[in-house]
Amino acid sequence: MFDNYLKPVQGYELLPLRLVLGLAFLYTGIMKVLNPSMITDMLNGLGFPAPVFFAYVLMIVEIAGGAALILGLLTRFFSAALAIMLVVALFTVHIPVMSQGYALVVDFFKVLTIITGLIALFIAKPGKLSLDAKYRI
Repeated sequence: MFDNYLKPVQGYELLPLRLVLGLAFLYTGIMKVLNPSMITDMLNGLGFPAPVFFAYVLMIVEIAGGAALILGLLTRFFSAALAIMLVVALFTVHIPVMSQGYALVVDFFKVLTIITGLIALFIAKPGKLSLDAKYRI
């Protein structure tokens, strides 16, 4: 029914998802850079080996991944990298605390929703308005 009306936007379907997820990761990465001890302390508390190293890995992946999603550059690579990072967060941070309250269950589902969006970006093409499409990456 709506196919004729939607023809002009075909190829741009995932652009809103790319932009929102990209901005979210760019923002959270920058917030980590502005307060690296917060993330280092959290990783240390979770028992991560080399918490300083992994804090900087998180910052780099979130900032580079967020910018890449916004630009549509290496979309599949960064979608996979960010999804893997969030799956680790899901099992090390979110699932262990779910029994402590409703808000933490909601956080779990928010992270799961973001992972689902990243999987969609990994499976689909990044769309016409992307550097991947422009350079056939």
